[in-house]
Amino acid sequence: ITMMFRGREVIRMDRGRVLLDRFVEALKDVAVVEQQAKVEGRNMTLILAPKH
Repeated sequence: ITMMFRGREVIRMDRGRVLLDRFVEALKDVAVVEQQAKVEGRNMTLILAPKH
């Protein structure tokens, strides 16, 4: 999952992290976090993998 921030959204990246956490919580029955959220410039990336 890649979340892109534009303009002044960059100063509110903490809200993006909360949104990604809620997304992961909603998908915990079918997916696991393969790589925690990390910030690369104006993007925040999180990698999920299907649960076996």
